[in-house]
Amino acid sequence: MGRSSCSRSRLQIAKSDFLQIHNLSFSYHDRAPTSQLLTRITRDIEQIRTFIGTTLLQVISSILTLVTITIILLVMNWQLALITLTAVPIAAFLLFRFFSKAGMLFGRVQQLLGELNAVLKENLIGVRLIKAFVREDAEIQRYNHRDQEVIAASLKAIWAISNLFPFIFLLNNLVTLGVLGYGGSAVIGKQFSVGELVAFNSYLAVVLQPIFQLGFASAGIAQAAASAKRVYEVIDTEEEIRDRPQAIPFHTSSIRITFEDVYFAILGRLIMPLKAFHLKPT
Repeated sequence: MGRSSCSRSRLQIAKSDFLQIHNLSFSYHDRAPTSQLLTRITRDIEQIRTFIGTTLLQVISSILTLVTITIILLVMNWQLALITLTAVPIAAFLLFRFFSKAGMLFGRVQQLLGELNAVLKENLIGVRLIKAFVREDAEIQRYNHRDQEVIAASLKAIWAISNLFPFIFLLNNLVTLGVLGYGGSAVIGKQFSVGELVAFNSYLAVVLQPIFQLGFASAGIAQAAASAKRVYEVIDTEEEIRDRPQAIPFHTSSIRITFEDVYFAILGRLIMPLKAFHLKPT
């Protein structure tokens, strides 16, 4: 059921993106490289599908688990629960910093991948011309340069992910140390029993597990957010040529339409005037 819903969501996004690309004017396609559009409608949408199909369920499960175990801990011992819950805002701050940085890094990776696809497309289309002018080595160097840029950007994103988890593990150890330290002194002071401390410590591992899961899911969330931004940039682009809000539908008519003083322009630059011509709808 989840896989079917995920596939339908992917198909709907891809269809909306595809239809929007066909409805946009020529001037938009002059500005937007075909390789970038291809990357957005394939790889970016696939990142969104992966997030909806796997990462989103993991995030929802982690949040529900965290809320449930938090309520149990507060009922058992609210003092130890408050020590434990200090990890939540700190982890949220770390994840927020990661999202703000990783989103730009993953967006950069997708941008460079589109440029790499552009080089590949140009070489495949113009392979005869490249061989005719003996440009094989130059084009190989050009492709390798773009490929190295993609690798460097991907390594930066991986480095950002690797920097997150040491802080998450450190936070886990500090919370455990705080609970055992305060709980041990409370047991010595006869405030509660050793059994209660052991039970609370067992629940502590359960409440920290969702934080780890959110940390592992953060990379997928950042990738999906960067891809969604790129995909909806196309979908939300306003059409330059569109009907007015109260336009009258035009079906059939015997009226003849005449075009006079019409000019042909590219990117706002006038190229040549066109001869007057007539259109007669059928």
